[in-house]
Amino acid sequence: DGTGATITPNQRRSSEGETGPLPVASPDRYVIEGELGSGGQAVVFAAKDAALNRNVALKTARNTNDAADGFVREARITGQLEHPGIVPVHELGRTAKGELYCTQKLVRGRTLRTALEEATTLDARLKLLPHFIDLCHAIAYAHSRGVVHRDLKPENVMVGEFGETVLLDWGVARVLADPEPVVQSVPIAEVKPLLSGYINVRDLLGHETVLLTQDAVANIETWLGADVAD
Repeated sequence: DGTGATITPNQRRSSEGETGPLPVASPDRYVIEGELGSGGQAVVFAAKDAALNRNVALKTARNTNDAADGFVREARITGQLEHPGIVPVHELGRTAKGELYCTQKLVRGRTLRTALEEATTLDARLKLLPHFIDLCHAIAYAHSRGVVHRDLKPENVMVGEFGETVLLDWGVARVLADPEPVVQSVPIAEVKPLLSGYINVRDLLGHETVLLTQDAVANIETWLGADVAD
């Protein structure tokens, strides 16, 4: 019956970031009601699905090839994880203008981070335990399908108005059936301007090189305007 089945190599090909032919939404399908947030790969809007008369979260990819690949990969991986604790993906396609988009359930509520900050007493904290248990169930399900989230934090968990616990943002998730990423040695001097924003540069002292995946190297080449691979 497929329960607990791992995402297979055949399924995995649809999550590699190859956009391929996608359905095109009619110009009046979605009515944008306001921006909810933005990140490196996408902008998220609150929208109304005119065909089904329901509210959705509509994500559009930023206009770069790297963002498009990651956007499609995230949507397809998340779309294969059908669990009450994982945000459901309704649709992946292109707008009439050719922009990539996907729609997801619009979860109204607050992040687990906000809930924890507002829980100033022991009783209030204990009331959040069911959400933690629900989160564990969602992660266990994803692991049973061979998917690791890799960005678990309270900011990526929504606590809904009616007791829902929903894990968002699968953008850096790893499908365990995928090949291991290839790493290469890159001179520290080339990447320090980028890494200094994310790690303590003192940790780099005494090291001449750092190991990075090919995707990371490609991004550094773009951001720093230098071919660090040569």
